[in-house]
Order: sequence, then structure tokens, then C-alpha cells
Amino acid sequence: MRKKVWQMLFVGIIFLGCIVPAITVNAEMSDFYWEGRAKNRYWMNELKDNTRLSELSIPGTHDSATHAIKDTVGLGYVKTQSIDITRQLNNGIRFLDARVCETNGSFAMHHGSFYLNQMFGDVLNQVTSFLTKNPSEVVYMRLKQENSSVNDQIFNQVLNEKYLKNSCWKDFFYYGNSNPTLGETRGKIVILRNFLGNSVGISYPSQFDIQDYWEPVNPEDKRWAIEQQLVKSTKSGGTDNIKYINYLSASNFFYQIKGFAGKMNPFVVDYIRNNQMKHAGIVIADYPSSELVNSVIDLNQRLLKNPENYGVYDSSIVTIQTLLDTNKIVDWNQANDLGIIYPNKNGSNQKWQMWYDSNTKAYRIHTYDYGHLALRQATTPYNTSRYNVVIERADDSNRGLWQLIPAGEHGKNKVYYLKNCASNLYLDVKNSVHNQSGELITYPYTGKTNQKFVINVIR
Repeated sequence: MRKKVWQMLFVGIIFLGCIVPAITVNAEMSDFYWEGRAKNRYWMNELKDNTRLSELSIPGTHDSATHAIKDTVGLGYVKTQSIDITRQLNNGIRFLDARVCETNGSFAMHHGSFYLNQMFGDVLNQVTSFLTKNPSEVVYMRLKQENSSVNDQIFNQVLNEKYLKNSCWKDFFYYGNSNPTLGETRGKIVILRNFLGNSVGISYPSQFDIQDYWEPVNPEDKRWAIEQQLVKSTKSGGTDNIKYINYLSASNFFYQIKGFAGKMNPFVVDYIRNNQMKHAGIVIADYPSSELVNSVIDLNQRLLKNPENYGVYDSSIVTIQTLLDTNKIVDWNQANDLGIIYPNKNGSNQKWQMWYDSNTKAYRIHTYDYGHLALRQATTPYNTSRYNVVIERADDSNRGLWQLIPAGEHGKNKVYYLKNCASNLYLDVKNSVHNQSGELITYPYTGKTNQKFVINVIR
């Protein structure tokens, strides 16, 4: 009788899950939003060798290997990532969450009872390939037994014989102290061993201060838990030798994984921006956006080997004011994705985030709301030596790079010409700003006021 009751209850839950859609929001979860900055591929290379794990702020993914399954598997409660391990690493992720099920002497990747269409060896191949190409980087990997219950002796036997001693991977695993430096671990996989009976890597969870409230009553409860951990890590400043971990991931009956990600990830981005954070520890998310990854990585600036390689405006949120009319600023016209000059309304489409490229000594100017979009020169000219300025998806081309050339001062702020690195033409206001707005173009140097701009730092 009891068995039948549980069966009926389970069927009822599945039925409700089908007819009552889980609450979701517009989160940045498709791979479209997952174009990381080029320098994210080697961001650890910029940091001092004596930097300890406890000092680092590291972006990570929860259930990192779920990208290959469909959204509908498990009614939306299984898939947590939209891109594969290689792309995650290229885009800046340095913590991976690997759940493995012992199967006939091997480890299969799992989320709960669901097989993720790949084996642990497939994950290791991606990670070691990345580290071979980027030997300055470190990958921290939580390893946990999932959906199998073999004892620690058998689990370790499989781990040791099949993986740790395998000639393909054995030289990549780290053995050492529990708070290693970057110099000790570059080019390595640091296992966070969520099991007993092995000396590889670092013991988990005992060596960490962890927030993982994974099944909260509502998003507000989860947000509170995340914030408390952010407060702790911020107060530490990375100087107390405590290794903080903050899971942004969660789900419950009413909110699927995407629903929580769509609320928690933007909350953390805003919290980092608005609270002058210096340290966050390891921040682990479902469907992390490029803004979240970049925000966490940029907390490491105090650890840079050569701070002078970073421009004065790097990662700053700014407005860009024209000297033609100091009440007007660079604006993203969302009706046609053109850059224009428009009266300052304090709109989010009038705010920009500056990212410095040390190779060209120029900036990429990204939109504040959507980090994958940037202010760029159009691909083709509309007239001889004249290009429109557009807002479009960022990439590594020079059309999105702008050199700031000093052109004087305006009050306490500096005035600049903005020279495009693709054409060597200058940002220019095409129309008279006595109109409501003026188009932005690139144009040969004139030295006139309509090519002069003021950078106002908001934060």
C-alpha cells in the first residue's frame, strides 16, 4: 500500500511539473552570451607566482559536464551549463564540478541518476589539452561520487589505476599542501577530493568555508545566503588563509535551475560592482554570464605581476561625454544598434565598461547591460574613409579597439580623441548636437571639438 502511495505521489509531481511551467526569467544562458574576453584564456598568467589559493577570486561552474544533454531531461532540473568544458576554460572558468558514477571500472559523468553522455576521461582530455596550450593556468576540480555507492577503497582503486597513474594524465595532477601557490600549481589539475582515502589534491569540504544552500524555499533565501558569504570573503580580503566557496546554484519545485540562475547571477554581478569588493573566493554558478566571469576575474587586480599593463580605465564603468555639448553623452540607440550622442538621462544604455588590451594599448568599450556587445566601427564604410559606429557582438578584431589619445582637460577629467585601431580613423559626431541627437562615425583626424570626448568614471 505504501509503495502505491509513493508511486501515485511521484506521478502526480511529474504531471504537475509538465502542466505548471517552472518560473524562469531572462537569464544569460545560451552559448550566444558566452564569448569571453581573449585574455580570459590566460588570466592567471598575469598574477604573481606567490599568490595562494586562498587569495584568488575564481569563477567556476556547477555540474560542469551537463552541456551535452537536452534541456528537457529531468524536466529542467539536470542541465546546468550550455557550453562544453573547453569553452568554459577558454572563457575564464577555473573551477570545475565533476560528479562521477563508478561503472565497470571506469567513471561516467553524472548529475544524479542521469548519465551526461561522457566519461571522466573525456573531461580530463579537455582539461589537459587546455593546460598544455595554457601552462600558466590552474584548474581546480571538485571530484565527487554520484549515483554509485562503492566504498572508498574501490573508488580510489579505480581513480588511481584508471586515471591518476594513466600516462596521458598522471603528470597533470597536483600533490602537495592545502593552500598552494600559483607557482606550485601552474599547468596542474588540483583535485578537491570529496571522498576519503587519497592524497591527491586538497580535502573537500574540510579545507574550505562553503555556502551551498542548494534547495532554498525561495530566491530571497538563496540571495541572503550568497550575500552572507560575499560579506565574509570581502572582509577577509583574501588575507586570512581561508578558502571561501560560494555556490550560486539552486533549484526547487517552483524554480528550475534556470530560474535561480537568472536571479542569482545578476545579483552577484551588481553586488561586486556596487560594493568595491576585493575578494570573493571561488564563485560557482549555473549558466554563468560573461559579466559574472569577468567580474570575478577582475577582483584579482591587486595580485597582478605588472599592474602597469592595465590601463587607468580598465574594468571601469563610465559615461563618454562630447565636448560639443557637455549635457550629451555617447548612447546606444537600441532601435537600430547605432552609436549616437544623446542628452544624459542616466540610462543604462548610456553607460559603458572599459576593458584594456595591453598588446594594442587600447580599450574595448562594452555596453553596461550586455557584456557581449560593444561599441565598434562598422565592417564597411558608408562613404570614403567614413564608417558608422555600431553596437554589435564583441570579438577579437580591431574594429572594437579604441586608443585614447590625450586632448587636454575638462574640469577634473581628461579629454581624449578615440582612435579606432582597425582604420586609424577617429570617433566623430556627424550631426550638429543642436539637434536632439547626433550620429557617431569614424572620420579622418580634424582636431575639432566634435572629435573630443571626456571619460567620466562612475565606478
